[in-house]
Amino acid sequence: MVDLNSDLGWVGVTRVETTDVALGGNEINQPNLANKQLASRDKWIRDQLEALVGLGDTTAQDSFDSFKTAGLASIAQGRLTLASGDPEAISDQLSATTLYYSPYVGDEISLWNATDSRWDVYQFTETSLSLSGLAQATNHDIFGYDSGGSITLQAVPWTSSAAGSSSRSQAISRRNGVYVKTSDNRRYLGTLRTRVTGQTEDSRQNRFLWNAANRIRKTLLKQMLGVGQYFYSGSAWRAANNDVDHQIRLISGLQGALRVDSGMNSNPAGVVAASAQAGIGFNSTTVNSGQISASRPNTVDQVLVTAFSNFQVESGYHYFQLLERGGTNEGFFGEAPDERGTSGILALWEC
Repeated sequence: MVDLNSDLGWVGVTRVETTDVALGGNEINQPNLANKQLASRDKWIRDQLEALVGLGDTTAQDSFDSFKTAGLASIAQGRLTLASGDPEAISDQLSATTLYYSPYVGDEISLWNATDSRWDVYQFTETSLSLSGLAQATNHDIFGYDSGGSITLQAVPWTSSAAGSSSRSQAISRRNGVYVKTSDNRRYLGTLRTRVTGQTEDSRQNRFLWNAANRIRKTLLKQMLGVGQYFYSGSAWRAANNDVDHQIRLISGLQGALRVDSGMNSNPAGVVAASAQAGIGFNSTTVNSGQISASRPNTVDQVLVTAFSNFQVESGYHYFQLLERGGTNEGFFGEAPDERGTSGILALWEC
């Protein structure tokens, strides 16, 4: 056995101290310190920061801690969806009875750890929530929280879910820039609205699922398919063809904005008429909120009359009604024959 104290080229070394950077030693005894497996990344960065700005600079240390906290808090890589395994679900999802939170841009999410007052990052697989028993025509906030190491979803109904006057039963607020339920800091993931008891949908006519993060644009569209020519001589605004189903609907968890376009094909009863107009009812079937519009010129030809408007929507449920008003002998087509035009209302919505 070699005597380590003999003169065989052995030299004394300094013992690696636990106070050195993440048990990695110093640069003299342990070269390439930053690459050592035992080095703690956070502590190494912090020590380098201290070396740059001066040991004991509390402002720099606090700034680093705030930066790290904000970065962790922002992690939410999934989307709420009504189609298992499909976080975007472009096709219409009708009569859905299960809600999913599915990985989208990644498979990690940060949840607030109240015990240690910090954000913890979890890797997750798709998780689900049954909508059974959720009241019809009601808005529900969806929250995510840790239950035994697994991501769990919670639905909380709103106090009021009326169009244009919805209100939450549980307040949400920001923690490190992230919306959480104020009472218990569960992460706010989004909002849904039920159509009937225990069911919701995400369709071109009804966008009843809204994501707090990773929103994508989806089409809102209602066409008057299968509706032939009809006449309306009134000057008051009304729902197109006196049908309140000719509208598009959405739920918004926070304030948002969208542009809505509407158009009506008009064709009078063989006489010159210049009175047909299209409008947009914002949470109304009788009041026009269109900001830009054009009416029929003096002609007997078929004409598309249009209306456009930008809307700022508050959180909650909203609908946009296709409106019309006419005059003497004024005729409209929901769907003109020989594919000569279709009336309707449409928008793009981030949800």
